Amino acid sequence: MDIRIGLPCTDEFFCQIAMWVIIIVGLLFCLGILIAIWSEIKKK
Repeated sequence: MDIRIGLPCTDEFFCQIAMWVIIIVGLLFCLGILIAIWSEIKKK
């Protein structure tokens, strides 16, 4: 897994952590949006 997200990766370990943090934050953000939409639908 060698995904570069515009980061100057000098340290491979740091780059892996940064990649996973970005992925996890992205997933949580999407989940939050879905929950917000779902609760709006449930209200109606």
